[in-house]
Amino acid sequence: MDHDFMPRLPSIPRTGILGGTFNPVHAAHLRLACAAADALGLDRVELTPGAVPPHKAAEGILPFDLRCSLLEAAIAGEPRLAVSRLEGQLPPPSYTWNLISAWKTAHEGEVPLFIVGAEDFNQLESWKNGRELAQITSFLVVPRGSADEHAFRDMTERLCPGTRVCPVAPHDALAENISTDDADTPSPLLAAPLSDDTIALYLPLPLLDISASAVRIHWMRNESIRSLTPDSVISLIDAHAGEIRKCWSVFC
Repeated sequence: MDHDFMPRLPSIPRTGILGGTFNPVHAAHLRLACAAADALGLDRVELTPGAVPPHKAAEGILPFDLRCSLLEAAIAGEPRLAVSRLEGQLPPPSYTWNLISAWKTAHEGEVPLFIVGAEDFNQLESWKNGRELAQITSFLVVPRGSADEHAFRDMTERLCPGTRVCPVAPHDALAENISTDDADTPSPLLAAPLSDDTIALYLPLPLLDISASAVRIHWMRNESIRSLTPDSVISLIDAHAGEIRKCWSVFC
């Protein structure tokens, strides 16, 4: 790709996909989904639990249907968020490549925006068909752990040598084929084209330091998990306490 000019960016997708184990869903998941929708004006963010996560042992993970039910309880009243059970229809394990391929088939080739932490994005080449993923889906990358903008820049260069990372104004970037030549207005949103149809975005959202493991530990110790996850989720967890306690006992 020519370094002497700024390429024209593909349009930003209108649907975000936030994958994860969601064992269980917590406030940081919800905040990330809402913040992404706010920043980019997304129509919808689909929270998509992996049925059989390839990177985690099955022991200790709640049944897929129960994790989906907890998610549905968590997003009630938030019209921009949806729960996708698509992973449950796909053969195990739950590879992102299979998910995005099936999603695009169901949506007539529309390009989704896959939301991912910078640490995971920086490991994309180790995923199944990881490099090829950049040709079929766009990415929204957010800080995670020690991985930040520098990791984002390094990874986009490896995926698409010579690509240009540049600031864009979030709302302007939603327009079709916006030229980055004019994108000199200060903005926290960075963008780099990965292909004619896909784009990588970096949004430095503040990290809400909540983890599923912390929620599990507090709950298993009979400590309050109020504010860590919505009350509707707590009620459903308590309603399935016997099953959940037996499953999560491996973490104690």
